Amino acid sequence: MTPYPLRSSGLGLRYLPVIQYLAQRHILDIMIVNRPGLPPSRAAEPLRAWCRNLFLTGGEMPGPTPGWWEKIRTHLVAWLPWTPPVHCGVYHAERMAGEMRRLAAGVQYDALVCVGMSHHTLHVWGIQAARRIVDFCDSPTGFYERNVMRGKETLLHQYNAWKAKQYEIHLIRKATATVYISLVDANTLSLREAGEGPRYVLPNGISVDEYLPDCAESVRAPSIGFLGNMGYPPNIEAAMWLYQEVFLPLRRQIPALSLYIIGRSPAMSVLALGKNAGVVVTGEVEPIWHWINAVDLFVLPVFTGTGVKNKVLEILYAKRAILTTPLANEGIDAVSGRDLVLCDSAADFQRETLRLLGAPAERARLGESGHRWVTEHFSWDGILKDFEAVITGRGDPAARRVPTS
Repeated sequence: MTPYPLRSSGLGLRYLPVIQYLAQRHILDIMIVNRPGLPPSRAAEPLRAWCRNLFLTGGEMPGPTPGWWEKIRTHLVAWLPWTPPVHCGVYHAERMAGEMRRLAAGVQYDALVCVGMSHHTLHVWGIQAARRIVDFCDSPTGFYERNVMRGKETLLHQYNAWKAKQYEIHLIRKATATVYISLVDANTLSLREAGEGPRYVLPNGISVDEYLPDCAESVRAPSIGFLGNMGYPPNIEAAMWLYQEVFLPLRRQIPALSLYIIGRSPAMSVLALGKNAGVVVTGEVEPIWHWINAVDLFVLPVFTGTGVKNKVLEILYAKRAILTTPLANEGIDAVSGRDLVLCDSAADFQRETLRLLGAPAERARLGESGHRWVTEHFSWDGILKDFEAVITGRGDPAARRVPTS
């Protein structure tokens, strides 16, 4: 996945600021690994301005229709106990590993940062580096349990969950240091299970250079909103639930109520919601802040997913009141009733939505407090300095380190 442009993905939101910061202080080589058969992303080209070498790999491997022996071999290897989880498997893995080593041949790096847990994570150990940092972002074990298992108790699911856990443990023990996006993710595996290798919590900062206070004039009050990548399954699930369990019941009491679903790549089921009375599905919009600023109240009933929710940070920064779940607040740790309001059930969401729509002063108070929380705790300035310290080993940001006891 390409970390460009800024809002193209969660990876872009997390790593484009890191790349831009480090490029001013260090010599960078960037390697973007695509699955075999996928052409290198054109979006990667602007990254050349911030690095010495931009390596695009994987796309020149044979395409998505490998031979029968490669298919059989890949699937057999994927189920071996000591290999990465099945969902991380990829065809032509050995050839990809060779290509990665070839591209970085002859270079001894001071530090190598591998982002995420995927098919290429183990391959980077063939690249010469004094320090190897694995940024898991979300815990792979926690991600599998929350997003894949979700009550599935088949032996195959349990086995693959075990493999995900063993793979994460293996990488923790092998890396110089590991990084997570939240304390919840960092503590998914105990020190007893994975060892006492240094782990750090480095959240996403809030990127607001392009923030504008203007409002989209087409948004009709009273309004509630949902913000996110609308092709992402947890967001699709949340938007459908919001429509059925909150919007429809409340619209019987407030006939003029509107629901705005804001975000790129809406799935067909989300687009279909836009055909219903009172619902607007925007798709990708620029500038997005105009739409965020115009909505009266954001309602994010997110019950699945892992990691820090960037959309919550952006809504709080824009001083908009927000109702969401404890899960969506993990890693943000805003205070319910002060910075936002946390809800657990349809009845909670309905009651609090109705209350806040009728209390503009309370919405404004929540917005101001949430804005203060985000600017104090999620400014990129401090986060980027700590990123650099972890990557280079020059200093130990103790406040970001996961306690050993």
